[in-house]
Amino acid sequence: MGVTVDELNRLFENYRNLLEKVDRFCEESAEFYGEALTCARGCSGCCRHFGLFPVEAVHLRLALEDLERGTLEAVIQKAASLLGDPEGACPLLQDDLCLLYPVRPVICRTHGLPVLVRTEEEAGVDVCPLNFTEGQTPDSRYILDLEQLNTTLASINELFVKQAFDEGAVPERFLLAEALLLDLDS
Repeated sequence: MGVTVDELNRLFENYRNLLEKVDRFCEESAEFYGEALTCARGCSGCCRHFGLFPVEAVHLRLALEDLERGTLEAVIQKAASLLGDPEGACPLLQDDLCLLYPVRPVICRTHGLPVLVRTEEEAGVDVCPLNFTEGQTPDSRYILDLEQLNTTLASINELFVKQAFDEGAVPERFLLAEALLLDLDS
């Protein structure tokens, strides 16, 4: 990477603005749905080792430096062991809690919410099977349009990559473990 940590923090402005909007939507949804949403901090069944855009990967990697040294070393070791297992549990989980919860990626923030999923044939609403167990119906105001969110995130990522990396120097996605093992000095 050809930019300093200070420059990276400036480049994260669009991403952090998106996180604020996502968090607001999630808070409003949780308030509206109440007990119909059981997904919350500490619910880790969906916390997997998944792919991230570079903007999310670098953002997460920088935050990793704030962990206590022993915890940091344990996360690095766990991440290294997961490189060959893209289906494994998230390397940031400790006692079913995320060690970097305040800076977790977009997918982690929105997991459990009702989401609009479109295919070529149809559109439908998908929900976590732990939610809406009493037969409640998701309200259209609080259904997350996944395509719109992903398009926004992809645009933010594209701008970030153009500003932070040399052309062609970064993959389209990083596995979460790869993100945690990024060498930001190179």
